[in-house]
Amino acid sequence: MNSDYVPHSIADGMRSIGFDEPCDRFFVAITRDGQIDYSNPIPTQIRLNDDDIPAPSYRKAFKWFRDNHEFYPSIEFNERYGKWVSRWCHINGSMGAIGTHIKYEDAEDACLNKFIEFLKTKQ
Repeated sequence: MNSDYVPHSIADGMRSIGFDEPCDRFFVAITRDGQIDYSNPIPTQIRLNDDDIPAPSYRKAFKWFRDNHEFYPSIEFNERYGKWVSRWCHINGSMGAIGTHIKYEDAEDACLNKFIEFLKTKQ
């Protein structure tokens, strides 16, 4: 998996709350042994069929949440515990903790999942 792009589960969650920005990669449904597999995002600038899911980069995903929903992540390394700490805040002043993570990438995923969760509950 190319770590510059969000995983399939986050891309699908973002699509479910309205993300449909142009992307240079898509998760394309490939049938393997009778199972649908959305493996690594495939480089293509056009959606090949309606089941393809736009695969934004992490940068693009966070920008979309900032620009469209005013959500901001905070990821900091806590030297005392040797872990990454993820938090979120909204332009309206609300904020909260998300969790601690061994890998920075896991902290990014946790922030994006939290933003998706918030927006799904508002629908």
